[in-house]
Amino acid sequence: MSSLDSGFLAASPPPSGVTPDFVNGESIAYRLFVVAIVFSVLALAFLSARLFTAASIQKKWHLNDSKCAPLGKKGLETKTTWQL
Repeated sequence: MSSLDSGFLAASPPPSGVTPDFVNGESIAYRLFVVAIVFSVLALAFLSARLFTAASIQKKWHLNDSKCAPLGKKGLETKTTWQL
Protein backbone atom coordinates (compact mmCIF):
# COMPACT_ATOMS: atom_id res chain seq x y z
CA MET A 1 0.00 0.00 0.00
CA SER A 2 1.46 3.36 -1.00
CA SER A 3 0.08 5.23 2.03
CA LEU A 4 2.16 3.03 4.33
CA ASP A 5 5.27 3.67 2.25
CA SER A 6 5.08 7.44 2.75
CA GLY A 7 4.62 7.15 6.51
CA PHE A 8 0.95 8.18 6.53
CA LEU A 9 -1.90 5.81 7.23
CA ALA A 10 -5.15 6.65 5.47
CA ALA A 11 -8.55 5.97 7.02
CA SER A 12 -9.64 4.08 3.93
CA PRO A 13 -8.05 3.15 0.63
CA PRO A 14 -8.33 5.74 -2.15
CA PRO A 15 -10.75 5.25 -5.05
CA SER A 16 -9.46 3.34 -8.04
CA GLY A 17 -7.30 5.48 -10.30
CA VAL A 18 -6.42 8.01 -7.56
CA THR A 19 -2.92 8.25 -6.12
CA PRO A 20 -2.88 9.62 -2.56
CA ASP A 21 -0.60 12.61 -2.03
CA PHE A 22 -0.31 13.55 1.64
CA VAL A 23 2.85 15.66 1.24
CA ASN A 24 2.06 18.00 -1.66
CA GLY A 25 -1.71 17.82 -1.79
CA GLU A 26 -4.01 20.33 -3.44
CA SER A 27 -4.57 23.45 -1.34
CA ILE A 28 -8.08 24.78 -0.80
CA ALA A 29 -6.93 27.96 0.95
CA TYR A 30 -8.03 30.19 -1.94
CA ARG A 31 -11.56 28.82 -1.63
CA LEU A 32 -11.62 29.68 2.06
CA PHE A 33 -10.38 33.20 1.33
CA VAL A 34 -13.05 33.73 -1.32
CA VAL A 35 -15.84 32.51 0.97
CA ALA A 36 -14.56 34.65 3.87
CA ILE A 37 -14.35 37.78 1.72
CA VAL A 38 -17.76 37.27 0.09
CA PHE A 39 -19.55 36.72 3.41
CA SER A 40 -17.70 39.60 5.08
CA VAL A 41 -18.88 41.93 2.31
CA LEU A 42 -22.43 40.60 2.64
CA ALA A 43 -22.38 41.07 6.42
CA LEU A 44 -21.11 44.63 6.02
CA ALA A 45 -23.85 45.38 3.49
CA PHE A 46 -26.60 44.11 5.79
CA LEU A 47 -25.10 45.91 8.80
CA SER A 48 -24.95 49.15 6.81
CA ALA A 49 -28.59 48.77 5.76
CA ARG A 50 -29.64 48.11 9.36
CA LEU A 51 -27.76 51.10 10.75
CA PHE A 52 -28.98 53.36 7.93
CA THR A 53 -32.55 52.33 8.67
CA ALA A 54 -32.14 52.93 12.40
CA ALA A 55 -30.45 56.30 12.00
CA SER A 56 -32.20 57.83 8.99
CA ILE A 57 -35.58 56.26 8.46
CA GLN A 58 -36.72 55.33 11.98
CA LYS A 59 -34.70 58.09 13.66
CA LYS A 60 -34.62 55.94 16.77
CA TRP A 61 -31.52 54.28 18.14
CA HIS A 62 -32.05 51.12 20.19
CA LEU A 63 -29.63 49.39 22.53
CA ASN A 64 -29.05 46.50 20.12
CA ASP A 65 -28.12 48.96 17.36
CA SER A 66 -25.43 50.50 19.51
CA LYS A 67 -24.02 47.08 20.34
CA CYS A 68 -23.54 46.19 16.68
CA ALA A 69 -22.05 49.58 15.76
CA PRO A 70 -18.88 50.60 17.60
CA LEU A 71 -19.66 54.24 16.78
CA GLY A 72 -23.01 54.06 18.53
CA LYS A 73 -23.82 55.26 21.99
CA LYS A 74 -22.24 52.83 24.47
CA GLY A 75 -21.10 50.69 21.53
CA LEU A 76 -17.67 50.13 22.99
CA GLU A 77 -19.07 49.02 26.34
CA THR A 78 -20.50 45.74 25.13
CA LYS A 79 -20.23 42.74 27.43
CA THR A 80 -20.33 39.08 26.66
CA THR A 81 -22.84 36.75 28.28
CA TRP A 82 -20.45 35.40 30.90
CA GLN A 83 -19.50 38.94 32.02
CA LEU A 84 -23.10 39.83 32.91
